[in-house]
Amino acid sequence: MVTSDEIRQRVQENDNKRSARRAAAAQQAGQLVQRRTTLVEQLRECDQTLASVLDDAQDVITVDELAEFIDVKAADLSQWRGDRKPTRRRRKSAVPPASSPAAEAEGPPADRVP
Repeated sequence: MVTSDEIRQRVQENDNKRSARRAAAAQQAGQLVQRRTTLVEQLRECDQTLASVLDDAQDVITVDELAEFIDVKAADLSQWRGDRKPTRRRRKSAVPPASSPAAEAEGPPADRVP
């Protein structure tokens, strides 16, 4: 029969192995996340520089010409150029506010009981 000390030792050995694997996995994941964050920032900077080059050269070369010269799809170049300045448009309200002249001209809603 196995003694209490042997059981404790087996459990501890098993836990040590698991803890070592967990620590290694966490360390590797942390390093990869750090690397990915750096690469994403570098890619963003590259995209901004590329967009600037495309904008600055638009008076001497078209996107289609440039795409032909560098063997890249014109759509890709246009996308990189467009990604530089994301446009956020303000949405207008679909329903005019109740105090507006347009709302007063419509009259009260039909489903309201006075």
